[in-house]
Amino acid sequence: MENGSHSTFKLNIISSEYESKNQNFRRPLTLFSFITATARDGSQVTEKRLQDVSKVLRDNLTKGTTLKCKEKNVVYPIIHFTEDRNSLMSVLQDQNEINEHFKLHQGVYREIKSIECEDGNGPFVTTSTSISYIVSGFKLLDTSLVEVMIESWKDWTGARHIYLHIPYDLGLQRISFLKKVAPNSLNSFTYIVLAECLNVNTEEKKMLLLDFVQRMRIEKFLSGYLSVSNPPVMDCEPCELCMEAPKKKSKGSKGGRTSAGIVDGVSMAEMSREQLEGFAARMKKELEREREERNFFQLERDKVLTFWEITRHENKDREIEDIEEKHQDEIKVYKQKLKLLMYEQHVHLSEVQAKNMVSLKIANDEHLNEEEELTKENDALKQEIVEINLRHIEEINNIRLEHARVMRELKDRFISDCQVIEGKYQKRMEDLRNRMDLKNKVEVAETEARKNKRIAEIIEDHNNAFNNLKEHYNDITVNNLTLIGSLKEKLLELKEDQQRAEMDLKEVAKENESLKGPLKEAQTTVEELTQKMSNYLKDKQRLMVLTKRLKHSNDKYKDLQVDYDELKMISEKMQADLDNVKDEYSNKLMNLQMEHGKKLLAIERRLKRSGETVEEKEAQIARLTGATSADTSIAMAMNAKTEALLDKKNRLIEQIWNDLVVVTQKYNELCKHFKSTLRHHGIQGYDDGVFELVPADNKHEYFENL
Repeated sequence: MENGSHSTFKLNIISSEYESKNQNFRRPLTLFSFITATARDGSQVTEKRLQDVSKVLRDNLTKGTTLKCKEKNVVYPIIHFTEDRNSLMSVLQDQNEINEHFKLHQGVYREIKSIECEDGNGPFVTTSTSISYIVSGFKLLDTSLVEVMIESWKDWTGARHIYLHIPYDLGLQRISFLKKVAPNSLNSFTYIVLAECLNVNTEEKKMLLLDFVQRMRIEKFLSGYLSVSNPPVMDCEPCELCMEAPKKKSKGSKGGRTSAGIVDGVSMAEMSREQLEGFAARMKKELEREREERNFFQLERDKVLTFWEITRHENKDREIEDIEEKHQDEIKVYKQKLKLLMYEQHVHLSEVQAKNMVSLKIANDEHLNEEEELTKENDALKQEIVEINLRHIEEINNIRLEHARVMRELKDRFISDCQVIEGKYQKRMEDLRNRMDLKNKVEVAETEARKNKRIAEIIEDHNNAFNNLKEHYNDITVNNLTLIGSLKEKLLELKEDQQRAEMDLKEVAKENESLKGPLKEAQTTVEELTQKMSNYLKDKQRLMVLTKRLKHSNDKYKDLQVDYDELKMISEKMQADLDNVKDEYSNKLMNLQMEHGKKLLAIERRLKRSGETVEEKEAQIARLTGATSADTSIAMAMNAKTEALLDKKNRLIEQIWNDLVVVTQKYNELCKHFKSTLRHHGIQGYDDGVFELVPADNKHEYFENL
């Protein structure tokens, strides 16, 4: 078959459910294979595809019987069953895709009940084409009423309706009730009813069978699967379920369970005495049940024959007399049956009462013995619980004392170390402050000296500039007097020239008119050059300022370089001291954390051992409670004592948990104080949480992680 998404199972024949209850009389197992279409609307079910699937099924399951449904658009168009042991022992398919159109479901079933029809073989000529089957399937979700359903299977499966009302001409041979052994899934039916008809050899009988099944669907309101199937013309070797029954059966061999000294595949000569006695008791029960059913059916048949006789007679008076006679006969028969039933009921009631008295006496003795043993075990457990509680209390007190002593030592050590560190760094800070004050005073004195020197230079430059300006103005005064005399002489000459110039002015005015255009251009050029000149002067002034600033910055850089060298030497020295202190206190804190972690691990191991002891005691108490559940007062007392003990243990665990939380908080506060002290003194490089313990959010998760 093609591979697809499927689930498989392997049958364990020895450990099946029904065999475990009936080890002495095992009926053969039957493998049922159901072919269903992947599409529920029936569009994929065609004759050619069904032939291909039947061929694939015959290739994989060579032995057995293949049934093809006569109806259309059914859930399982092809059903195959076989009792071949090799097929049962192979890997079976709970659900497998044969191809894109069909899926295969397989299940292993065992016949647990059956109805044999005495007139089944009658005057019928049985051929492979005249055999038809009524197949009913039921799925069960609730398994609490399995025994009741098995006992009343004839009613809810419709088997009794089939036996009483199926037409005689169809040749009903056998009705089998099978229960699924494996697998434990809902892909296949939990129960199957298989009714075999031997004389469905014409179209009229086929239509009659289909009509009977359809009426059964409507009238009985069955909630399971119901269909009519028959073997194809070319089929494989039939199995025992479809074999023809013997033509004549004795009352002792009813049900087909014995044949020629063989019971369920085991020879009677090989059976032990217990097996034979069990088989005889089973046959006796079945014989009684079959007698009751036979009597009921005979009564029903007698009634039918009576009514038939009445219709044959035309004389009404004679009919009334015959009916009265038959009625009297029936009354006699019923009285005899009633006496027989009352006698059987009395005998059965006496046997049941005797068995119940014996079993009650044995159960009472066993209960008394178990009660004495449980009382002794309960006393021993109480004494052991008291001793364990005393040991736990002593251990917890010792742990608390040891933890308090360790915490006091750690606190004293941390306080002394912090005082030493504070003194050392206070002394260093005072030395550094003195050095910085001295350096500040030296720098202030140097700055004052440079300031006074600069002031003297500025005063000297101002005096020199004033003297030069005074001499310049004196020279200007002398030159102006000389210039005034020469200008008077020139004034006369200018008047004469003015007259000549007025004459020339007219000529020049004409020339000016012609020179206005070049003048405007020249003025524009002058403005541009003036702007450039002003920009040049500004740039020159800026250059001078920047030159002075650069000189001043160089002088300041040299002073800062000297200060930087001094600070660098001091910083390197302080960094070396800081690294030494960091290494020293890192080692101390790591050692302290390791010691504290060891203490916590010891406490956790003790708590874990205590928890395991409590769980063991709880399991023992639970077993005791289960053993004494028959006596309500003892069970209630044990439950009350158990709950009191559990409450006491829970309170003890809660107290230990609270102590552990308090210790963790104090340790974390101490670590935070130490790190804040380091940051206060300028020591960096420690992340938060390195030295702290992370408390657990939930104590149950904490103990589970342990």
